[in-house]
Amino acid sequence: IASLLKLFENAKTFGSLIQVPPQFAARLPEIEKRLDDVMKRGDLTHVPAHVIKPLLQQARLLARQYDAVVANPPYMGSKYFAGKLKAFLAAEYKDAKADLYACFIQRNLSYAKANCFVGMITIPNWMFLSSFEGVRQMLFEKHSVATFLHNGRGVFGSDFGSCSFSIRNT
Repeated sequence: IASLLKLFENAKTFGSLIQVPPQFAARLPEIEKRLDDVMKRGDLTHVPAHVIKPLLQQARLLARQYDAVVANPPYMGSKYFAGKLKAFLAAEYKDAKADLYACFIQRNLSYAKANCFVGMITIPNWMFLSSFEGVRQMLFEKHSVATFLHNGRGVFGSDFGSCSFSIRNT
């Protein structure tokens, strides 16, 4: 339970970029059973057990893998990151830390099952800037770009341009 609380300590800042380690994910059913037992007894830990149950649900969702992952991720350059977010992304998303959306490209690929797809729409600067070289290298070495469309400027009403793509997790 302490590990669960630690994992979600900064959940409001890190959101779905939180990664549940596989060995911890394997223990989630055991933790849930213990909490259910405590809640049935109705002792003094009853209220905290109700607080912890939603964290278990979040951990299960973040530990799962999916057939398809589709996203229009949030954009935020690293110069706007709060201290905790900056440190977290530097540790967990080293190649993608230049922008929040690049971290979601990397994270979404870990959400996808083997041979399944991630579809995203992002700004296109990851294709060109040196700060995203690690992201490009990861995509081309470990995955397969299935479709790609460089939309250009103004397609979705934005002036910064966009690209749409699907990547096969293979």
